[in-house]
Amino acid sequence: MHVIFVLIPLLAAIVLMTLVKVKPGTSLLIAWGMMVCTALFVWRLPAVQVAAASGLGFFKAVEILFIIFGAILILETLTKGRAIDAINRGFSGGSDDPRVQVIIIAWLFGGLIEGAAGFGTPAALAAPLLVGLGFPPLAAVMVALICNSVPVSFGGAGVQTLAALSLIEPELPTAAGLDSAAFEHGLLDAITDFFGPAGLVVPVIAVLFLTIGFGEKKSLRPTLEILPFALFSGLAFVVPWKITAHFAGPELPSLLGASIGLVVTLLAVRFRFLVPKTKWRFAGKYRSERALPSDEDGSSPVPLWRAWTPYVLIILILLVTRLHVFRIYPLLKNISFDIPLLGGDHPVVFRCAWLTNPGILPFILVALGSVFLFGLRRNETADIWKTAVRRTVCGPAVALISGVAMVQIMINSLGGAAGYDGMLAETAHAAAAWTGAGAYPLLAPWIGILGSFVSGSCTVSNILFASLQFHAAEKLAISPVAIVALQQIGGAIGNMICVNNVVAACATVDVQGEDGKLILVNTIPVILTVAVVLATAYAIGF
Repeated sequence: MHVIFVLIPLLAAIVLMTLVKVKPGTSLLIAWGMMVCTALFVWRLPAVQVAAASGLGFFKAVEILFIIFGAILILETLTKGRAIDAINRGFSGGSDDPRVQVIIIAWLFGGLIEGAAGFGTPAALAAPLLVGLGFPPLAAVMVALICNSVPVSFGGAGVQTLAALSLIEPELPTAAGLDSAAFEHGLLDAITDFFGPAGLVVPVIAVLFLTIGFGEKKSLRPTLEILPFALFSGLAFVVPWKITAHFAGPELPSLLGASIGLVVTLLAVRFRFLVPKTKWRFAGKYRSERALPSDEDGSSPVPLWRAWTPYVLIILILLVTRLHVFRIYPLLKNISFDIPLLGGDHPVVFRCAWLTNPGILPFILVALGSVFLFGLRRNETADIWKTAVRRTVCGPAVALISGVAMVQIMINSLGGAAGYDGMLAETAHAAAAWTGAGAYPLLAPWIGILGSFVSGSCTVSNILFASLQFHAAEKLAISPVAIVALQQIGGAIGNMICVNNVVAACATVDVQGEDGKLILVNTIPVILTVAVVLATAYAIGF
């Protein structure tokens, strides 16, 4: 019964944002207050522990805000330097059909960024590019979030898989009778087997929601016209993604899958292979009045290579600093400082490894270099920084701080006088007890989605639930490899609706008050994708 008191604040936040239309900051602030009451009066945690957990949430939210600030700074710098105009010309030169642009930018370019960086970065970078091509901001964020799903399975150089394995490996010999290499190999194959067909479907879903939501007519015809091309782009990603996972491990699949898929798909566009002959357009009320400016104003156009240089530098820096082969990430992680918030049996400490934050390295660093690359004046640079600060502080700050603080209370909820386990563990245990062995695989991805939704990270979702799902599978005599795979897949799918990503993406394109609507709308693609995954899993067998 006590688990219900954990769910009430989460449901309240969703209802307030989606149905009552309360701003995300206010909704999540109310939900945080309700979670504080649950911690104090149901779990009976010490007030100092609740305060420390909330403080930890504040500092972790600031880390996320640095990523948002860096993404906005990059966008504003490229806009002021007219690089965005050149990039948009390059994309529109390939195809000016928004359906094709969604696949190239949101699905493949976003997947490439996810493979290198993760942590909500792809939607924050892809959505502004789509807006620059004339997409309505709400449509740009929606499709960027939908497409930021399958690549998340091995995003950020495979950190989510590595996190899950680090928790499970010590228990493998006694629990599952497997060594770590066998379990890892089985896990990677299960993830790609179960998730692969969804990789073909997600680009189709993104186009479907774009055309139905923002077209003149609510018709399936525009989606059917581009269906062969969308499936082709999905296949171009999934094939190298699966091969890389099988032979090379978890660090590179999404990065190589998206890179190869992007090249192959751009070649298909170049030679008009499977590209629809008819062009789809937004409904009149959604068409942007902005057009790509001509160069007749007397200023020199930015060459395409120079316009893309900041993004190339971002990808290269992320690759060098994230891939284990270079051994730089551990060094950067060790450059840190601790802020102790609570001692005792359940210490709460915030560790800031500031050079591992993509907002700082590479976003802010590349933005500073881009000032010289595009020859921006001092007053222009000052305006860029002022805009980035204003949009970060006045936009997502309250929502992120409240939401992350609420999650940290849930994570740091051990040791209460009521004698309960942690809030998230109690919730997952209750869910397993309610379902039983027959239905538990149906629930497993939703536990991953819950972890991603509340924490904003597939990695954190795995940290919270991978070990629990492993033990639940052992107890119910279900394949632990399959259940942990469904956990990680759910964590990836949850990125479509997680509050952190929605707020961050909306902030980069300056969409105000639409966060709840996006979560509500994107819940449908989440359900569709989970259905494809579960149908595949049951067809293959556990």
